Amino acid sequence: MVTGAPTNDYLRNVRFTVAVYITLEVCRAIPVDIDQLLQPVLQTLTSSFSDDTVYALAIMASLLHVMTLDFDVISRHDDYIRDVDAMPINCLLLASVLIASRFGNPKKASTFLQCHVIAFSLLALAQIWLVDTKNRSLTYGFTLLVVLATSLYIFTLQFSWLVVYSLGIVLLTFVMPLFYVYAQRYKRNVSGPWNPDQIPTRPKSKSTSAGSRSAATTPLSSEGNSPRCKATELVTDTPENLWTHNVTINVPSAQVCKILTLVLKSEPCINPKECTISFSAQENILKVEIVASNQRALRLQTNGFYESCYTIMSTLETFHPDMQQT
Repeated sequence: MVTGAPTNDYLRNVRFTVAVYITLEVCRAIPVDIDQLLQPVLQTLTSSFSDDTVYALAIMASLLHVMTLDFDVISRHDDYIRDVDAMPINCLLLASVLIASRFGNPKKASTFLQCHVIAFSLLALAQIWLVDTKNRSLTYGFTLLVVLATSLYIFTLQFSWLVVYSLGIVLLTFVMPLFYVYAQRYKRNVSGPWNPDQIPTRPKSKSTSAGSRSAATTPLSSEGNSPRCKATELVTDTPENLWTHNVTINVPSAQVCKILTLVLKSEPCINPKECTISFSAQENILKVEIVASNQRALRLQTNGFYESCYTIMSTLETFHPDMQQT
């Protein structure tokens, strides 16, 4: 998908749909049956393998597709969208070709391949559309429809398979999430120099601006126990549902504070559309306020801010005389 350009995404989908339609019309206009031409290739592709081997390879390819596919659907309107990996698609096509090679009827094999590819491709686009609409009723209805259709098809094959499928759905939908919630009581949060920002996962209150977290002191020097520069951070949630991160940095001198302010102001925000950062310097005290529209943008900007602070303070400790004083 194109980064930050939903219009280009829609145009690309339209071009893909038009190309598929033209291809189907051309194939229908050709007097020679395409299925009859491709079926010998499919039959001889795995003719030297037994049925059990073909089915085992198809199952392994399907499992590899499930394990390598990125199920974290990201909306088109986010800052960046991860490129689609080709490995899950290749595993999916391999599984469909292996299964289709065991169909004796060319029509059935061709229909299976087309339905297999179209279903997995269009269902992914439908899932992204459901995420964009943010309609829970529509999402639950679509999921229930897919589960019922799959259950009906499995029931026509064998009832024992339907029991296994139903147990798997119940296990993944209800049992595993409940076990995950139960295991949260044994969760331990370990913080240290590798995690300088102490942003809480949830705000204390969303109704008042006074709902703040307790202040924490984080050293900004390269040494973990150095008292030269300290930052007191405070996280609040404003009535407009804006996440705020306030930092007060104490530096040894006003000149160091001025240098630190100028360097930090020269660095742009990671996401100017969702996050803003303001500075206020008074003698040797620098106050920083980071305001973001969501928690993810606040985390990204805060992490970048602390990385910049550590880099600047490490450089100043090496070259600036005020920082070299004991």
